[in-house]
Amino acid sequence: EFPKLFEEIIENQELNYPAQILYRPHPSSHVNPQKLGDFKHIIVDSIFNTQKRSSNLTKFDTNNYINYVYHCDVLVNSGSTESIDGAVIGKPIVCLNFDAGVELPHWLKSARMYEDWTHYIHLSATGGVNVVTSEEQLVTGLNEYLTNPGRDSAGRNKIIEEFASPFDGEAAVRLAKILSEELM
Repeated sequence: EFPKLFEEIIENQELNYPAQILYRPHPSSHVNPQKLGDFKHIIVDSIFNTQKRSSNLTKFDTNNYINYVYHCDVLVNSGSTESIDGAVIGKPIVCLNFDAGVELPHWLKSARMYEDWTHYIHLSATGGVNVVTSEEQLVTGLNEYLTNPGRDSAGRNKIIEEFASPFDGEAAVRLAKILSEELM
């Protein structure tokens, strides 16, 4: 439902700036891009048009993904570790905590991530993401970040400190050391 919602928001000129959305479903998503419909303002990531969805995509297009995040104005997701990626690259982050008019059981609701997942409760508490619970809050949050991308940057720095620290480019070295110590 979210691509349709974003299309309506843009088409109705609710945003203060012209916008275009790159829709990238989760790699294990069962979204069929061909069944989404045609959109004027939404582009579906081409990797989902060329691969069968499964619990493990055989090819995750890392270079395109990094470019998408780097070049976006605002990163929007629903309880994803993409929030950490966005913080590292310095992008404003909106987290969707509503289900766009669809009634779902608790275990499928967006809210479960913000209420039940301890890591996301902690990430939200940093102040580095704007968790929105309605379409109105979504539009307001997007407009605020488009106008002032530096808003909540202190919280994004806290996300980096708490979830990606030390941020020194030596993570692989540390991981290799831990694995070799455990294997010995």
